[in-house]
Amino acid sequence: MDIKLALINLFDILLRVPSLFLLDEIFQSNLSDLGLYPSSLLPLHKEADFDFVTGESNHTLVKPYSSKDNYDPIAFGNLTLGLSNVIEYGISTPFFSYLDWIFINGGVLGILLQLFLLLSGILFSLFTLTLWTKHMVKMYSFLFSVFLINVSYRCNHQASINLGQASIMPLRSLLNLDLVTVFESIPAVFYVLWNIASQAVLASGYLFVHSKPSIPMLQGMLALSFIIPSFTVMLPLANNPVPMWGLILLSAHAVFVICFKLPKVYAEVKDRICYVVAVVRVEGVMTFVETEWLRLSIPSIFRAFWFIRSGIYFYVYAASAAHQEWDAENLIPLAKIILVRGCETLPSILGMSAIFAWISSKTYGMCQKFLLIPNEEVAHVGPVSGVLFIILAFQNGLSTLKPAARIVRLLRNVFLLIACFLHFIHNAVDPVLMSLAASANPDYSRHMRALSIYAVLTFVTLSGLSLLWSTHLMSTWLLAVSGFSIEVVSKVVISLTLYALFLADAKFNDFWDKLDDYVYCVRCVGRALEFLVGLFLLCNSAFILVFESGGAIRAVLVGLHAYFNLWCEARVGWNTFTRRRTAVHKIATLDTVSSSVQIDDVCAICFNDLRSASPNVTVKVTPCRHYFHDVCLRKWLYIQDRCPMCHQTLWPPAKTTSEAQIAEEEEIAPHQE
Repeated sequence: MDIKLALINLFDILLRVPSLFLLDEIFQSNLSDLGLYPSSLLPLHKEADFDFVTGESNHTLVKPYSSKDNYDPIAFGNLTLGLSNVIEYGISTPFFSYLDWIFINGGVLGILLQLFLLLSGILFSLFTLTLWTKHMVKMYSFLFSVFLINVSYRCNHQASINLGQASIMPLRSLLNLDLVTVFESIPAVFYVLWNIASQAVLASGYLFVHSKPSIPMLQGMLALSFIIPSFTVMLPLANNPVPMWGLILLSAHAVFVICFKLPKVYAEVKDRICYVVAVVRVEGVMTFVETEWLRLSIPSIFRAFWFIRSGIYFYVYAASAAHQEWDAENLIPLAKIILVRGCETLPSILGMSAIFAWISSKTYGMCQKFLLIPNEEVAHVGPVSGVLFIILAFQNGLSTLKPAARIVRLLRNVFLLIACFLHFIHNAVDPVLMSLAASANPDYSRHMRALSIYAVLTFVTLSGLSLLWSTHLMSTWLLAVSGFSIEVVSKVVISLTLYALFLADAKFNDFWDKLDDYVYCVRCVGRALEFLVGLFLLCNSAFILVFESGGAIRAVLVGLHAYFNLWCEARVGWNTFTRRRTAVHKIATLDTVSSSVQIDDVCAICFNDLRSASPNVTVKVTPCRHYFHDVCLRKWLYIQDRCPMCHQTLWPPAKTTSEAQIAEEEEIAPHQE
């Protein structure tokens, strides 16, 4: 990618991150108490295997979130000053603190007011997140100008307080030629000059933002509103009102700019809504969502948000920690606290899921490159991994757990994600290995690449499973990870068995008519093992649902797993078995051509000679007098009952009793006449 284009994309992403910080702050307020937070669908967690971590059986987090009482010293160690600051640090503003005060003391009216304001904040943040880049630049330019006004007032006010008395000394000393006092006051004079230069820079920035409309008199007044208060600090005034006057004048100008541009803002919002409605009507909701997803690069925005959020916490620790605190005893708890705080709200969970999606996509892409597969589609792996993380987080109520239980649950979810990702890796390697074996590819380096990935896959699965069973007691979570791991190993064994069969078939000179049966038997064993593992996982999930932690999300997932992964797969397997059995019975009714008969023709299915492949190959003849290999015709009959050559139905469907009576009457009628 071009560096310029990459920088433009990065700039666009950073412009949209503050909208997520606003959402994050909203979800850290009392919004969850109003029943709008997704975790309100989740029950209290009663898993007993958390007790040895938290020391208690109630694992639902109690507000306030940022409280040292929530962090068990057994799991996080002694909390130093830096770690305590990271825990207690929040991006809260006085506005949201006032909202929480209204919620507590305002009664029903306060709850309704806070609900309205919070929903308005959510809509505003989502709207600003989807703005076009040029509109976001204008919005941030105006906010930057307001920030300059605030900085100017604070600098002038502080200078007026600190230098009010000292600034008088140089004037009297100069008049009295008191050089000693003059030299003593030189630092204060330099501070005044520095404040004047700073105000000049602030005024230049403000005028640059509000350069239009260009009115020289107005711009001169705005510049003087920045600079004049800097000179007044030298006046002998106890309470200098000039900085406040400058603030009022600049604030009035900002309000005037808002009122002046309000019609344009209204027109832009109206045009945006009309555009959305038109696109949805013409192309549909999914097309609109996909287009906006790609335009905004939503996963990149959430990743940037999560990293910036975690970076803020790390900076708080670094700024408040002494040098002796930089050791493993504090860095490990710091990493745990950052991970805990990194999944405490809905936006932070989405940000963490975007990071897992990026890691999965890149790892899967590296495997594809290692297998020498160009232009392979890997876009589905990242989103699937991210969605799985979100489902696990909502299913287990990750953000509602106390910190000690949350870090444990987060690591367990990560292990479950790794087990699922191993299935993705197997699904990538399996078709490559089968194609190499079936085509008898002489490039053994490609064979070794695929086999080496299988070896690493098996080693990682078995070693991880051994480690987990040696360090954890038996639990429903461990049984779920074990089920996924056993399924991966069984898939690898089945794939290697099929690989060996295809290699053996490639080495044989004669036609191996039993290969299809062997392949079907091996795959049938693999499907049976997958079905048993799926049934075991269903029982495990049902046990969790009934006896540990239920909930609407988990119940829906259990139902979906039972229908799609068990019932539908069982129906497909049974239909395949019945088709094969029916084909075998049907093909047994066809005539077999004697081996002594010479047939100078090819099989229309496999395009090989009917007799030259092997003298022991069975040749079948259809009622329409077409010749095929027995094995080829049987595979054809798995799909349909028509002749591959003339498409004539080989076995006409049996007539019903009524149809037979009608046909008999039609035959008798002419004789009676």
